[in-house]
Amino acid sequence: MAPGPPNLGDNRFASLSVSPKAKKKRPFQKLPVDFPDLPETQCKNPRFLIVSSINSPKTISEYNCFAVHRALMYISKDIISISNLRDGSLLLLVNSREISDKFTKVTSLPGLCEIECKLHNTLNFVKGTIYAPCLINIPENEIVEELKSQNVHSVFKFTKMIDGTPKPFGKILVTFDCFTLPSKLTVSWHTVKVSEYIPNPMRCKSCQLLGHTSKHCKNSAACVSCNLTPHLPVPCTRIFCANCAGGHPASSPECPQYQTQKQLLHIKTSKKFSFREARTILNQQQNTTTNSKPTYLTVASQNPAPAVLITKTRNPDAITNTDLPTSSAKVPTPLSPTYPTSRANSLNLEENLTSSPSNSAKTDFSYSSPTSKLKICMERSRALREEANALIGQTYNDDNNISMTSRSNSNESIASHTSNLQTIINTTDSDDTMDDTDS
Repeated sequence: MAPGPPNLGDNRFASLSVSPKAKKKRPFQKLPVDFPDLPETQCKNPRFLIVSSINSPKTISEYNCFAVHRALMYISKDIISISNLRDGSLLLLVNSREISDKFTKVTSLPGLCEIECKLHNTLNFVKGTIYAPCLINIPENEIVEELKSQNVHSVFKFTKMIDGTPKPFGKILVTFDCFTLPSKLTVSWHTVKVSEYIPNPMRCKSCQLLGHTSKHCKNSAACVSCNLTPHLPVPCTRIFCANCAGGHPASSPECPQYQTQKQLLHIKTSKKFSFREARTILNQQQNTTTNSKPTYLTVASQNPAPAVLITKTRNPDAITNTDLPTSSAKVPTPLSPTYPTSRANSLNLEENLTSSPSNSAKTDFSYSSPTSKLKICMERSRALREEANALIGQTYNDDNNISMTSRSNSNESIASHTSNLQTIINTTDSDDTMDDTDS
């Protein structure tokens, strides 16, 4: 086809006609073969070990720490942390199950002592709860045997009272032999969700105190409501908590001590800490929240200061305000400053300072804000300074006048005395001259 404009023939408006319809797009067709799910990555499973010395009068913590650390690193370098226990043994956290198996086979540290390495009884397990009604009628040992491939170590069925007898209702506590809690559990063709299990604080049913059970209680028995000696069937005469001394029974979940113990158990269970470490972390969190510095906006919104209008004047009593609450508490007025003065004007200076408006009328600061108090004090100190400076200048002038007057008086007395002496001398000379003439 030759280059150039299209051949439109006799119709010059053919290019303005409606263009042909666009072709329909084909709908998205899903591939006949679905890609399989990616296999789950096998994460490391850390393990806790306890290393203690045997057949030795000293614990392993009493040996040279450098030598012990060198011997442990010779066994394996995949050690995450090492800490001391109260009984003198060491708590090790290693990276995987294979490393823990290597440590459990060791019987001695070269050149130090014989040791025993064993897995920790509780820190290597994690607990979760599931709801599986399909397992109500299945024995617990059979459930463990069937779910052993998913690291299930033991199970416990929760019960509730139905027609006066405890019966399981489908909620099961599952203990896993792993470091982290799995998110789900496959029970035959069922998939159930695993939730973290946080135990409730223990409360003794005998003395009503938290932290132990009646099996290990050594305290005297007390009533759950009034904390007195058990007195049933006589009703209680008061409501008193044995743990926080509040106005509620010891079994109330609203007790502050109960809530604190619940927070401690949550930190201990989720972070695998001891009670001492969990209490330290909780105290740090509480101190962080209570010691947070408030901003100016929060303080101003909580305690709005009354509007006080202060005019710039030399008289500190000339303060205008719109709404001032009355108060009987007054701030004592500071003592007036004393300045060195002459003996002639000391009395006048005391009278002027005593009769000054800044001392005669005390200002009530109880209604104003700290900024207003500062401004009032500055005005009063400025007024006192000006009055004192004026009085000092007057005193200086008076002293100068007195000194000039005394100087002039003394000059006049000297001149008169000199003239008198000259007169006497002249009279004496005249008398002597007459005597000489007569002779």
